[in-house]
Parts: sequence; C-alpha cells; structure tokens
Amino acid sequence: MPKEFRAMQSILKPLLLLVLSAILLQLSLADDICPPVQHGSDGSVGTGDELCTTATDCPIPGQLCCSNGYGYVCKKPMMFKDGDCPEDNGKYAKNYPQHCDCDSDCTLYDKCCPAHGGTVCMTPVQYQKKK
Repeated sequence: MPKEFRAMQSILKPLLLLVLSAILLQLSLADDICPPVQHGSDGSVGTGDELCTTATDCPIPGQLCCSNGYGYVCKKPMMFKDGDCPEDNGKYAKNYPQHCDCDSDCTLYDKCCPAHGGTVCMTPVQYQKKK
C-alpha cells in the first residue's frame, strides 16, 4: 500500500467514526418528544428567550431544545410510564402535591395524572397498596 494512501486512511477512519456517531445520536434523539407548551392562567406562554437552537446547545445531556410558545428553551423530553392513573383523582391528589407537565417530571413509577383542574404526580393503580 502506498504511503500516501495509509496517511489518508488514518485521517479518514476517525472522521468517518465521528460522522457515524453524530448520525446515531440524531437518530436516538429523534424518538424523544418535547413536552407540550404550558399556558399561564392568563393564557400567556413562555418568554421570548432563544436559549437554544438544537439539543446540543443544552447544558444537561438528554435535554431537548423545545418551544415554550414564544421562544426556545432546554427541557427534559416527555416519557410515558406504564400504568393507569387512579380513577378518583380528587381523592388521591391531596397526597401528591407535585405539579407536573408529563410523566418524566415524576419520580420512580409515578405518572402525571389530571386532578383538580391541573396535573399532579400520582402512583398508578397497579402500584398502589391493596386495602
């Protein structure tokens, strides 16, 4: 093999690996979904800040660059957890004061469930203790 070909190969191999890694990262991020835009009680949406243009601008790995209704900010992607919200949400909501936008805002097995005109993190019925 000519010397020039080996030199070229030593440069192209790492470059090719870098390009393939970038493509795989984009493919893995393609399945993630931004949480819905939240409206304030007065109907307002987020600020006009443009804090990111792509997920690579976000300081925390795994965050996405999402619209807040008026600008773009880094947010955790939505995640859907297994299980069903309790039927009597009013009864259980008092025990779960944490407001949420999506399941990924909740800890462990808890899901983001509708309650009292908003949403709170609740333990799905499958994980609640039987009485």
